[in-house]
Amino acid sequence: MADAPAPNVAETLAWEKAQRLPAGLLGIVAGVLTLLGGILASSAFQDFPKVSVLDGLRDAAGEKLAIGPGLRTTQLVFYDDKATTLLIVAVVLALGSAAMAGVLGYLFRATAARGGRLPRIALGGAIIGPIMLAVAELTLQIGISVKASDFVGGKDLSTHAAHEALQGGLILASQILRQVSLLLVAFSFVLIAINAMRVGLLTRFMGILGMIVGALFIIPVGSNLPVVQSFWLVAVGVLILDRWPGPQGRPPAWAAGRAIPWPTQQELREAREGGAPRPDPASGIVPADELDAAGDGSAARPAGGLAGESPTSKKRKGRKRR
Repeated sequence: MADAPAPNVAETLAWEKAQRLPAGLLGIVAGVLTLLGGILASSAFQDFPKVSVLDGLRDAAGEKLAIGPGLRTTQLVFYDDKATTLLIVAVVLALGSAAMAGVLGYLFRATAARGGRLPRIALGGAIIGPIMLAVAELTLQIGISVKASDFVGGKDLSTHAAHEALQGGLILASQILRQVSLLLVAFSFVLIAINAMRVGLLTRFMGILGMIVGALFIIPVGSNLPVVQSFWLVAVGVLILDRWPGPQGRPPAWAAGRAIPWPTQQELREAREGGAPRPDPASGIVPADELDAAGDGSAARPAGGLAGESPTSKKRKGRKRR
C-alpha cells in the first residue's frame, strides 16, 4: 500500500488555487443536498406503514394479519403511492453523494502534498465511493418503484407475493452496492480527516468531527437527519474557499503549502510551566526543530508558536554559568 507522492510547494499552491472554487462549492452543495434529502425523506416516510413487533413476526412468517393486509403489502402500496416523491428524494441524495467526491478528492490531494500518510485506496474511496453511493441510491429506488407498481397492478396481492416482490436481482444488487459504497466513503472520511488534521489543514475539532462523520455512515446514531454530516461538508467547503470565520482565518498550512502541525500536549505543558501564554490553536504551530536553530530551546516561536523557555533549558544555562 503506497503513499501518494508529494509535489513541491509551488505546484501544490498552484493546483489548489485553480481547483479551490469548484471544490469549495461542491463541499457546500454536498452538505446542503445531504441535509435537504434527509428532511424530504423524513417527511415522506412519516406515513410509512408500521405494525407491532408481534404482528411483524407474523407477517414475516407469511401469516395474514387480523388488522388487514400484510405489512409488506401495505408498504408496497405506500411505495407505489409515493413513487414520485421518493424518486425526488433519491435524486437529491444521489447528487449530494456525488458532490462529496469533489471535496474529498481535493482534501486528499492537499493533505498528501503536505506529507500526510494517505494510502491510494483512500483516494479511490473518496472519489469512487460517493459516485457508487449515488448510483446505488438511484437504482435501488427505481427498482423498488417498478416492483411496487407491478405488485399493485397485479392480481396476486397475498402476503407471500408481497414478500417475493422485493426480492428481484436489481434491488439486491443495489443494496449490496450501497453497503460497499458506504464502507468506502466511511473509510475515506476517517483517513482523510485524521491526516488533514495532523498536517494542520483541519483544526482538531474539524478533524475529530470528520472521523465521527465517517463512523456515522456505518452506524447511524441519534437523529435520522444527517445534521453532523451536512455541517462538516459545508464547513470544509467554506474552509477551502478561504472564508473561515474568526480573526485567524483558516489554518496557516493552507497558505504555506507544507505541514504545520498543531502543538503537542508536551509543548502546551512546557508553555504553561514556562509562564508563556497558551498558543492559539487556530494559528498553527511550526515544529520546534525548524525554529530553534541554536538548539538550546531558548528561541521564541513565531506567531502561533510557543514562546518562552522550558525549565530544562533554564537549568542547562544555570550549569554553564557555574
